[in-house]
Amino acid sequence: MGNAAAVRARGACVVAGPGDAEGVTLADFRTIPYAAGFQAPACKVDRVVQDGDVIEACGFRFEVLHAPGHTDGCVIYQLRHAGKIIWFVGDVLMSPNTDYRPELGWKGGEEFDKPTYIKTLKRLSALPVDCILAGHYIPYLREGHRLVGRAYVKALIEWR
Repeated sequence: MGNAAAVRARGACVVAGPGDAEGVTLADFRTIPYAAGFQAPACKVDRVVQDGDVIEACGFRFEVLHAPGHTDGCVIYQLRHAGKIIWFVGDVLMSPNTDYRPELGWKGGEEFDKPTYIKTLKRLSALPVDCILAGHYIPYLREGHRLVGRAYVKALIEWR
C-alpha cells in the first residue's frame, strides 16, 4: 500500500480488494503509518476487485480470490501458466524458510481478524496451488498447497 502512489505515477494501474481500496484512497489507519514509520500518500485506486473477478494484463489472465483476515480486503491473484497454478498472496501467507513452516499474517493491523483468517485458510487449503509468491520472504516454487495446509493447521492449533 505504501508504494501505490509511486507506481501509479509511473503509469501502473492500481488494483485493490474491497476495503483495502478505500484505505489506499484515503491513506487512513489501514495503511499502518504507526508501524511503517511514515504516512503513505493517498492514491486513487483504478479498479476494485471482488472474489471471482478476472484481470487481464500483459497477455496473462489473473483470477482474484478474496482472502480476508489479515485485512478485510486482502486478495490473492491466481495465474495459471505453463501447467502451474501460481498465487501472488501479498501478506495472506508467507514463510521465512524453505521447509514449509508458515508464518501467519501480521497481527498488528486494526482490521486483523483471527476467525476470518482461519476461515480463509480453510477455504484456501482446499484449492490446488503449485507456486506461492508472498509479499515477504522467499517464494515457494513447488508444492504450495503444503504451505497453505500447514498454515491452516498452525492457525487452528495456535488460535483456537
